[in-house]
Amino acid sequence: MCCIALFFFSTLLCSCIQDVQEDCPRPDVDFISKMPDLVLVDILSRLPLKQAVTTGVLSPRWRFVWCSLNKLDFVGSTTLAKMDGKLCDLERAKYINQVNNVIGSLRSHTSPMLQSIKISFDLDKTCFKDINNWLRFALDKKVEVLEMDLRVTKENYEFPLPLSDGNMVCLSERPSSSSMVVETMPFKKLSLLFVNVSDLTLKLLLKNSPNLEMLYIHGSELLADVDVGGQDINIKHFTLTGNLEVQSVSLNDFDLEKFHYIGRDIVIRLRNLPKIKEVCIGIVSVGLKNNVFTAISSVASYLEVLNLSIDRREEDLNIKAIPGLPNVKTLKLTIQTEKYDSLIAFIEIAKKCPKLKTFVVSLCWCTPITRNKTQYPAIGHHFPHLKHLEIGGYRGLVSDFQIALYMMGNAFDTLKKIVIDPSIHPFDELVLNAEESLKREEAGRSHAKSELSQCLPPGVELVIH
Repeated sequence: MCCIALFFFSTLLCSCIQDVQEDCPRPDVDFISKMPDLVLVDILSRLPLKQAVTTGVLSPRWRFVWCSLNKLDFVGSTTLAKMDGKLCDLERAKYINQVNNVIGSLRSHTSPMLQSIKISFDLDKTCFKDINNWLRFALDKKVEVLEMDLRVTKENYEFPLPLSDGNMVCLSERPSSSSMVVETMPFKKLSLLFVNVSDLTLKLLLKNSPNLEMLYIHGSELLADVDVGGQDINIKHFTLTGNLEVQSVSLNDFDLEKFHYIGRDIVIRLRNLPKIKEVCIGIVSVGLKNNVFTAISSVASYLEVLNLSIDRREEDLNIKAIPGLPNVKTLKLTIQTEKYDSLIAFIEIAKKCPKLKTFVVSLCWCTPITRNKTQYPAIGHHFPHLKHLEIGGYRGLVSDFQIALYMMGNAFDTLKKIVIDPSIHPFDELVLNAEESLKREEAGRSHAKSELSQCLPPGVELVIH
């Protein structure tokens, strides 16, 4: 009931803002103005930041209410990718001015500490002075959650280190020295998308952020050899995606709980991480030359969730290299398949998980569809704890149909639910037109309804998307 009331007041307030902007104020705003500040701030927190700031013009009572917001989301709605140079510059300048105006107002007003700031717009290194100023503001306000999504640009902004003397330094331009003292940073969660972070900057960032628990870096052009370790590192969740220059990742001797890496096949070393529970690695090789099983072997006994994106065929699968996964309860495999009789071998990974409860297979069909009549035995390994099976990219071909049959036949006494999603994988969307995509989705959906549904063990629910 409270949420409904707040929604009503938020809607009414938006109407009042529009009327004031059109120079026709309404008496309804006085009704809202009589509410306590805490209620007003709660209402404003449900509005887009631009509208929340605009409430300052309603009346003297409202002038500084928005300054008590503890979350600032500067999310730009315009994408500059398809604009010409002059229009891009105008939109970028408009966005920067909006952020500067809000931050300037908050600097001059005694506002509380901020919980989070989100910067999302097409910005590059030419905007470094303004972005550095926003970062300085976040540090001064002891912001716990900082998200910087600078989107795709030609030259990424580089994340600077704040020094104890108040200056900001980019280590790619100025090497560190023994006299350089890095300021302690307040962040608990830090997301840096299309922001350059160098290897040394990453090390110093982690060592000087005692509260940092979640770090996400995407699209950095400076990361090469990531080496993180030591008991002074407090990070719990570490995600690296789309960092094309990375050659290796070494993580050791701290209490990491989740590690996600998405990118090209690289050297990964995970050592002495006794609290790690979840690992996601892709795109990986699982053949004789692979390193992914070697990478996880030293932490395999700790894992409860394993997510692998595999870009090789069955004949490349090195079954002997698969380590035991005694505590894995959720296994997710994204397979870029090239032969339709090659998928059943990947169940060998599931066989290494004696406590497996959830098995998710997402298929990316990389070659033209041809049917193969190779058959596989339905019985072979019992999964005593499996309750949930999900197959994405389902086509109803021999290969994916056999996965469903195999798992149903070997978990008939425990399986509760099968989810079939014939939706096209994003990789397939790059080579298929809309008509062909729809045709394949319908084929998979039709097969699941007519064929797979007839094979269900008693008590198993079939959900078809």
